Amino acid sequence: MSTDHDDSWLPGADDPLDRRNLLVRAGGVGALVALGGLAGASRAIAEPSQNVGKVTAYFGQFGAIAEQEGIRKYVFKGFRGDVDPVFVPITAPTQFVDRVRAEAKAGKGNIDLLVGLHGDMVTFQNEGLIRGIDDVAKQKAIRKGTGQSRFGLPASSTGLIHRFLQGFLVPSFSGGFVTNFRSKDAARGWDYLRQLWQYTHPQSLTYGFMQDPLLSEEVLLAWDHVARLKTALDQRPDDLIAFPVPKGPKARAYMPVIVGMAVPKNAPNPAGGKALMQHMLRISAQAQILSIAGFFPVVGGNLSKSISPGLRAEAAAVRRQQKAKDAVQALLPIGIGAEGGNFNKIYIDTFTRIVRNGENIQTVLNEQGALLQQIFDKTGAPCWAPDPPSGKVPCKVK
Repeated sequence: MSTDHDDSWLPGADDPLDRRNLLVRAGGVGALVALGGLAGASRAIAEPSQNVGKVTAYFGQFGAIAEQEGIRKYVFKGFRGDVDPVFVPITAPTQFVDRVRAEAKAGKGNIDLLVGLHGDMVTFQNEGLIRGIDDVAKQKAIRKGTGQSRFGLPASSTGLIHRFLQGFLVPSFSGGFVTNFRSKDAARGWDYLRQLWQYTHPQSLTYGFMQDPLLSEEVLLAWDHVARLKTALDQRPDDLIAFPVPKGPKARAYMPVIVGMAVPKNAPNPAGGKALMQHMLRISAQAQILSIAGFFPVVGGNLSKSISPGLRAEAAAVRRQQKAKDAVQALLPIGIGAEGGNFNKIYIDTFTRIVRNGENIQTVLNEQGALLQQIFDKTGAPCWAPDPPSGKVPCKVK
């Protein structure tokens, strides 16, 4: 596989990195992570010349202490105002949405800027909880060669195996996310994963972040969220190769996880919130976030000299994945609210029953598909990409 890196998405970076002579690390880049809800924005971001005062920023992401310290120390640097960042704990993911709703219900807000996932922003917009911001927006040869199973998946309780199943496996084989859950094409995907599992390192059930077993060379090939591969690429950029997810029978599916920003309707300092939003959309701040957390920028600019060689390699893989003619985006769940945990559990339980326990594939899909339909009947959530839109009608599991 060619490892020449296409850096054309980074203006001014036309010097491809050298071909890697590998140990191998496949950061099958299965989830694209970007900061901001303005994908494709490339114009310069103007900031206010005057101090905007205290700005309370509420983050649904960056739950790790090291990430929070980096945000405080580097991202806010140069902002003309006093930023008070509040981060939702990793252990309380629903707190982000719950607090915004609670403040709206109380009629008095304490948050000036929201920084969270795309799906949350859609929820806030649908419920009328945020302001308009038009002014801001204007292969398995490893087993044969080593005699060992050295492919790895983040399949522990803290890993993102459910995103692998939702964002790559099911849509790559069936062409859909929810609607084709019980289809014969989806069943073939699960059969493929069951066959692949025999080549998967047995410690995969303990892996949360794949960067650690890659650095220790316990695994030689792995899939994970781009942000959870950052440390490995930073430490050993000359030994590791990043490349897109492989193509399935129906598509080359991947999951773009977009973090957006919004100003609550009852923000005490909306001007300050918008000013901080503008600041965080500057290429310098986006470069810092990329270096700190591995979240890729949504604004154009010359990052080639601002980020490490490892991140440049990862960025190139992400870009190749985006530009692939057969690429299909499988978005994060939208509109299911508090049922998100149950939604993920269905995919994890399906994995456990089919891949680990060896149960009949179609039987499991039929039973789990019924549970999946219950979520949509309960929430009324319509289908999202790559499934065809269902309008205002709840998505139907086929």
